[in-house]
Amino acid sequence: MGEKEHKKSMMPKWKLALNNISENSTLAAKTLGFADYAGSLVRPGKKKQIGDLLRQFVPREKWSDKAYLGRVVRDMMYSRRKYLVSYAQYFLFHFEDKDDAERRTFVGEFEKKKLTYALHSDIEVRRKFFDKYLAYETFQPYYRREMLLLSSEEDLPALEDFANRHPVFLLKALDKAEGKDIFLFDGTNPLDEAFATARSIFPCVAEEYICQDSSMAAFHPESVNTIRYVTFLRPDKLVHMYAILRTGSFGSIVDNAGAGGICASVDPETGVIRTDGYREDGTVYSFHPDSGMVFKGTQLPRWDELVALVEELARVVPEQKYVGWDLALTPNGWCMVEGNDRAMFTAVQMCEQKGLRPVIEETFLWEG
Repeated sequence: MGEKEHKKSMMPKWKLALNNISENSTLAAKTLGFADYAGSLVRPGKKKQIGDLLRQFVPREKWSDKAYLGRVVRDMMYSRRKYLVSYAQYFLFHFEDKDDAERRTFVGEFEKKKLTYALHSDIEVRRKFFDKYLAYETFQPYYRREMLLLSSEEDLPALEDFANRHPVFLLKALDKAEGKDIFLFDGTNPLDEAFATARSIFPCVAEEYICQDSSMAAFHPESVNTIRYVTFLRPDKLVHMYAILRTGSFGSIVDNAGAGGICASVDPETGVIRTDGYREDGTVYSFHPDSGMVFKGTQLPRWDELVALVEELARVVPEQKYVGWDLALTPNGWCMVEGNDRAMFTAVQMCEQKGLRPVIEETFLWEG
């Protein structure tokens, strides 16, 4: 074997892959080619995701820096294995700038799944949260609005009566999350359109639209802006883990971070927003891009009432210890939007740039 061939055989695979990329490729193509190869070392299905994340989070001026890209992708794969964070969380948590001690305080997506799945021993308990109509029946006094179950053609006449009572309403798929399959009807849509939508997502629910208080609508009036308040019910007390403000943006009717919404961390005791607003694409806002509302330092309204409501909600289904409560403020007070038995840890750690480990140790890992 010649010297050139020997040196080539001794190269790390990631570097060999980079050298095989055509020199006349565009910077984006080089980045994607590298990501394709690096992703294949972990899991073939993740190739495109790695390439997309590099283009999204790595500054464009660094796309041609092969040594830098090599370090980043190797560190992404290392962090996935050691700290159980997803590739996106690597960037959202700014792991590149954090040492081992700081990284250990973060609770990654894969650890979160292990923690939350370990709590579920009864599927019927879970159904009280992910089945929207069963959740409505379970927590009905806290919804403060009407909901209708639609399972087949036979239920559509009831939808017409519902629309007459509530000209503005939502159709939601029965068990979808993250703002998926949610459709708004505001009285200008023909009823046939609502029928067709319901047919396309059977089984589903029709839900009276929440009229939110002007103080919360001020952030983004097109969406119902909510508080995700997360609790853990221990035998001795209810732990108030964290709270997040969630708002829509750019005219979207949903406030979910996974659907392009903006979130900010809130002090769970006082209701004061304590961070800027963050989007899951890495964008940070000191004020809302649509309304101009400032995030950090703003006092959210009627917070004592919200905390009192959470104290009640957490004890309705005590078998479910961990819940992320989505709450909206109406002129008549706070109401429940839904409860999430596997609420994510990403948003609060992204906004705070601080790990959730201390809170996890007094909840999921608490031994009494």
